[in-house]
Amino acid sequence: MSWQSVSLSHVFQGGYFLELIEKLLMKVVWRTPAFLLHYDRFFILSYEFDTPAACARRLKNILTRVAGSADIPALKQFLDKGERYNNRFRKGDLAIVAELDDKIVGMEWIEVSKEHYEEEDEYRFPLPDGSAWTYDGYVSPAHQVKGVWASITDEVVRHQKQCSFHAVYCLVQGLNRHAINSHMRYGYRARRQVVFVRFLFLRIHLEKNLDQTVKNNAWQATFAFRNLRWYKGSLNT
Repeated sequence: MSWQSVSLSHVFQGGYFLELIEKLLMKVVWRTPAFLLHYDRFFILSYEFDTPAACARRLKNILTRVAGSADIPALKQFLDKGERYNNRFRKGDLAIVAELDDKIVGMEWIEVSKEHYEEEDEYRFPLPDGSAWTYDGYVSPAHQVKGVWASITDEVVRHQKQCSFHAVYCLVQGLNRHAINSHMRYGYRARRQVVFVRFLFLRIHLEKNLDQTVKNNAWQATFAFRNLRWYKGSLNT
């Protein structure tokens, strides 16, 4: 029986080393208060509107529309974020919802700005001109894997096209393989991988460009020392 040899360069380039470190870290992080130690790995994905949607599965009789403040009680049944929904509507964010039998079964939010700030990971992503950011996508468990999310994304693209946008970006957690696969099947492309570690005053961001059109695809490290803050366990947006 012969064993396949793996060089040190393949260990780093293929992500084996990162996966091993991540598994070890998570065993510690899950037992440590978040304000002392926080670890996260995520991907930045984008969908260009001129890319055909490859995911053809849709749920029949689904209705998608732009939500309003009157829909907040229904949205809270998915993710109860209290007053933050009102704050989102006030600052101009949009919510696209999917309805089945007059009941909301899924949602996704759209943010239009020059830069998206992910508070939990203290990460800033500058949005290219003509692009929007989508977040808080959610489908009720009873309607998952039935094409509801694809129908919502269709409406997101249609609405943003009418507003002269040409792309949407989003963040997907590295451990959420189902969400990553759903996005990739629809036609999204992975643009960037980010690892974030917060330990007391030290913040570390490790970034790697995944876009094949970008020449520099090596890991880039950013270190910062900031004041210790008590972690509240929820975002403000």
